[in-house]
Amino acid sequence: MAKFIKLNKTWWKYDEKTPIDKATILDSNMEALYNLDLTKPNTEIVEANDFADLDWNDTNVLNDRSPLGWLDRDGNFYGCAYNHHSQQARFVHHSDRRTLEKLGWIHISERRFSDNGVVADYCGDYKEGVIPTSAQLRYLTQHRSIACSSVYNAVANGNYAKEKIYESRIRREKQEKLESNQPNNN
Repeated sequence: MAKFIKLNKTWWKYDEKTPIDKATILDSNMEALYNLDLTKPNTEIVEANDFADLDWNDTNVLNDRSPLGWLDRDGNFYGCAYNHHSQQARFVHHSDRRTLEKLGWIHISERRFSDNGVVADYCGDYKEGVIPTSAQLRYLTQHRSIACSSVYNAVANGNYAKEKIYESRIRREKQEKLESNQPNNN
């Protein structure tokens, strides 16, 4: 078991080799803060095996009030602070960012290179027919402040990919039917 402290809406691991009144704490990326006094009142230290075992509610990693975060396939939104999507994937969803994207989760983040705004990025696997769900589209429609061009492109491309898959299956089935109706020349 290790000791953890929540500071500035982030969980930190207490380096027990340092004195508690001049503590060193490490974040999940092993970046350190030095010389902190953890003996102050209202300093909560908890024990856990790993960062993944901690309660991430109301932190930078999981915060309902943030407009940024992840949108799952059922249209459930999990907010996080800017640049905390990977940590949320790891510690809250016990996955990694790329896996969530391939499964069709929508990454909602700040727009780059433009005015302040929020954008929904979709990275699902169109060839596998993974496109945004109606629940995801409903959420994004209700939150019109989110730019969704990549999501709508994913729907269009996904439908096109599904159409191609369906078309190939129909051709194959027709071919198999023709072949099964051919007389055997043995």
